[in-house]
Amino acid sequence: MYCEFEECRFENIEFISCIFIGNVFFKCDFENVIFKDCKFYNEKDDINIFKDECKFRDVRFTNSNIEKTKFESMSLKNVYIKESNLNGSIFNKCIMKEVIICDSDLSAIKILRPKHLDISFEDYYLSKFDEHTFIDKVDLKKKDKNECIDIYKVYKDISTKFEANRLLNIGGEYYYIAKLIEKDGLKGIAKLKSIIYWALCGYGERPTYALITSLEIVLVFAILYMITGLNIGGEFINYKGALMGNIDVSSINKDFINSLYFSIVTFTTVGYGDITPVGFFSTLLSAIEMLLGVTMVGIWTATLSRKITK
Repeated sequence: MYCEFEECRFENIEFISCIFIGNVFFKCDFENVIFKDCKFYNEKDDINIFKDECKFRDVRFTNSNIEKTKFESMSLKNVYIKESNLNGSIFNKCIMKEVIICDSDLSAIKILRPKHLDISFEDYYLSKFDEHTFIDKVDLKKKDKNECIDIYKVYKDISTKFEANRLLNIGGEYYYIAKLIEKDGLKGIAKLKSIIYWALCGYGERPTYALITSLEIVLVFAILYMITGLNIGGEFINYKGALMGNIDVSSINKDFINSLYFSIVTFTTVGYGDITPVGFFSTLLSAIEMLLGVTMVGIWTATLSRKITK
């Protein structure tokens, strides 16, 4: 109790029903160590701290109370945590490799600024998450394809655990993080598809993205209609010559408003018929915009309904 251990080595040891209260471990090395039915915390907030390059290698926690324990700037490799309580524990600036969690309580756990994150779940029942559980995003300095895929799987698994705990909205946010990480590791057509998926609806988690993309489409097509031509009750809008400086652009504001109006009714497939496209290219653009409009309205509605349901 209330001891400080500095540069100590614990190897091939099994702690059974031990109580650790208010201890601090500096630069200590734990290898092939088992903690079974141990308690690292009591009701007086006498927390235990592992810090300053402590190392856990081949360490196993079984049915132990690790509540509110602090792990600071240390590494954990091949660590197995089964049926244990990590409520309120903090992992700050830690390297976590091959950390496996099974049927444990991760309520209010904080994993902050991880240098590496490789955790997985082997639940027979369900590890507990709550709305205070927080796992920070890994800062990938090198966007290596294989590393991005591995980290993507970690956050995808975390997302699934939040959803299994009926925290659907939080699960959706971690799914969004997972897809962003995956995008960084993709190349070629696969990356292009991911970028389009992100821009259209934020991987199904950002309804506003669909709305913003729709507005951008409407504005772009409005400008294109001004160039390709529109017929407004016998009056024509055609700014093709303006590109070479051969047309008066004094009425550009009025023409843009009319083009924007036509773009909106075309995008929403209302089509009042008071303004019509002129020529092949203008007609083709209107057909393309109608298809985009039907698609984007569907995407926005589906994404919004998904978020509301969560």
